[in-house]
Amino acid sequence: MRCSVALLKDVEKRIVEREEISFRNAVFKSANQAYWKVLVSDEDKKIRKDKLEFIRIRKIRLPPRSTVAPLSILRHAFGTAIDVLSSELKKVEETREISHAVFYPVEDGEIKKDDIIGVMKVYPVNVGDVDDMDYIKSPEIKPKLEETDASMVYRDGKNVARNRIRVKEAWYSRWNLGEWRMLIAEENVRLIPGNSRLIKVRNIEIPSNSIPAPLYGYRPPFGTVLDIYSPGRPRKIEERKIITHALFIPFEEGEIKEGDIIGVINVYSVAVGGIVESVAPFLTGSEKGNVIVREDRKLKRVEFEHRPFFFRRSALGYFKPIISTETKRIRANIPEKVMVEKIDIPAGAIIQPMSGKVHAAGAVIDVEFEDQRFVEDDRVIDYAIVISPVDGEILRGDMIGVIMQYQISPLTYPELFVKRYG
Repeated sequence: MRCSVALLKDVEKRIVEREEISFRNAVFKSANQAYWKVLVSDEDKKIRKDKLEFIRIRKIRLPPRSTVAPLSILRHAFGTAIDVLSSELKKVEETREISHAVFYPVEDGEIKKDDIIGVMKVYPVNVGDVDDMDYIKSPEIKPKLEETDASMVYRDGKNVARNRIRVKEAWYSRWNLGEWRMLIAEENVRLIPGNSRLIKVRNIEIPSNSIPAPLYGYRPPFGTVLDIYSPGRPRKIEERKIITHALFIPFEEGEIKEGDIIGVINVYSVAVGGIVESVAPFLTGSEKGNVIVREDRKLKRVEFEHRPFFFRRSALGYFKPIISTETKRIRANIPEKVMVEKIDIPAGAIIQPMSGKVHAAGAVIDVEFEDQRFVEDDRVIDYAIVISPVDGEILRGDMIGVIMQYQISPLTYPELFVKRYG
């Protein structure tokens, strides 16, 4: 298929470059290891709550055949990096250079040069045609890991701490084993479009050696969880963490009530010991929350009981383009729903937008299904949620992002997994 791409060629001068490209659904196979790159600010910049900024970072060079995604949990006291930018249009198979991060502030403050504003996970992949999927092998990786001096900035009670540290980039194993945890509100919150809120949720323990990631498409009809929050200094991957809040950004007026499910996170293990520790406390437990659905233009709450659900994710996945079917003006800092070409998501598949594919008029932060259904059902994406630091325009036929789709297999009896590996 052919589509148009709009790229911010010069971020500082807001120069947009357009070109026509051909794009096809492609298959990829992930390596058994991944690594992360630290996003370090290369400038001082004053920021204001809910006003996105392009932050110039120390340049990161991504090797050929790699994809990226943010490492969830706020990494800076004043906000979170939701995506990254490159000044050139490159394929996954090509070397790319990241020059800027898209930063969402949760309060007024100042980003200083050398601040750590986020972390990106880098997934080495081999890419091929759908017809060749049986022959695609996992790539061999030899990542170039670096050490650097930077400032870790976090809130310590009412004070903001800025500590100079030595940062060591690292790699980790990908077991492709995970579980789902619901984000359940513990307070009532009135919502205004574009006015983000850190909503108190039932505490969720993230075990050592595990990584949280949002499950896209599962949220209330009027907003989405942009990130999650753990108090105190940012913890290392090998440390236990407690999630206490979710950063929720509404695109319609609405209300969150105590007990509402506002999102779902995947918790992936990067070591067998991590998944065993995670599974054990929840084998016999369950959680109840209210799923908010829209029927006949009215909202209603349906009580839902969630039992422990653990799964194995395939290393094989699909790239699917997100292509606008309408021309839409995008207002700065206000999430907008954009109608897209329908994307079929088969039963037993989970998705996430691929980072680094930011349109000049905004980044995709979530998608919407035609009907709210379980992962066990076939689903169809018909809208994408886009947010931008600047006013802009998406044209009909523009590619505004890329979906990464994975199949999963439920581990119906997690106690057997514990018995085997515990």
